[in-house]
Amino acid sequence: MSDFTELCREKSSLDPVQMDLLGQVAPCLPFVADLARADLRFYVPAKAEGFYLLAAEERSFTIPSEERPVSPGLLVSQTAEPLVRETFRTGKNLNQWQEIEGEGAGMRSYAITDSGGAVIAAGLLSFRLLLPMEEYTHLLHAAEMVLRYGRKFDPLMYRRLTMEDGILVADRFHRIVFADEIVLHIYRNMGVGSLVGRHLFDKYLRQGIDRETTVRKRPWEKEMQAGERTLRESSMEFSVGGNVIGHIVLLSDITESRRREQDAKVQEALMKRIQELEDELESIKDSLETRKLLDRAKGILMDSAHISEVESYRRIQRQAMVKRMTIKEVAETVIKTGRI
Repeated sequence: MSDFTELCREKSSLDPVQMDLLGQVAPCLPFVADLARADLRFYVPAKAEGFYLLAAEERSFTIPSEERPVSPGLLVSQTAEPLVRETFRTGKNLNQWQEIEGEGAGMRSYAITDSGGAVIAAGLLSFRLLLPMEEYTHLLHAAEMVLRYGRKFDPLMYRRLTMEDGILVADRFHRIVFADEIVLHIYRNMGVGSLVGRHLFDKYLRQGIDRETTVRKRPWEKEMQAGERTLRESSMEFSVGGNVIGHIVLLSDITESRRREQDAKVQEALMKRIQELEDELESIKDSLETRKLLDRAKGILMDSAHISEVESYRRIQRQAMVKRMTIKEVAETVIKTGRI
């Protein structure tokens, strides 16, 4: 996120401490867009009076790639984004809903504050209501948790999501309040019917899991074996002042990707062994050819110098050492010239 920091340093009115704070928030922005299935724009105060700086923008994997938003770095008039302006003025998160071409659409703004409570950035999510409003609200609250408190986590936690990643959200009581179709499908395959309303750590939810393994160097991530299927679970717990305020869990069926990885490893090992056998065969062939040339060379020396086979080999060997040549090269010279 060095581009983000450089952009803020060049065009924003933030001080170094505030920029450092936003630099910690920046790694989670792509994840927030994916989580909320929305277009995310991130605004900070600009040096130019009456403007905001569009410091970053991200699109969810669910938004067609050809629909590209404008590039970061633009100065946006404060009158152009009323929701952002009100968020900076009041420090409150705000909503706006409307109908577009018969579909529900909305915007949600989030205030990012420094240690003194001053608003130093506003995130604006724009989305279409592809889910019931009640379910979408849980995703928006999850996005808020990440934006406001996610900087406490390892940035590596915020990988881009894909169509294979399922999302589950639980409240501060560890009660599941949202589970998307991917998560529901995975749990149905494990014999679990309903999820919403259940306790996140209910043993019933683990009834189909045979084995769990924490991923090395990523303590927030587990790989689980459920019969012949391999699942990946990434879990985030958010707390403020020691009190838990919510959970986000990502669940994916990675059986096929693990199978492809294993097939690739087997293929790689097989190709390596084939290469080793080919090298061994080439070495044997070279040894046989060297032996034939050596026998011919020894015969020539034995006839021309009237020496024994042992002596002829010693002379060839000594010549190879003196001239720093191989036995094969010396033998070829003897065959060509008739002498050492």
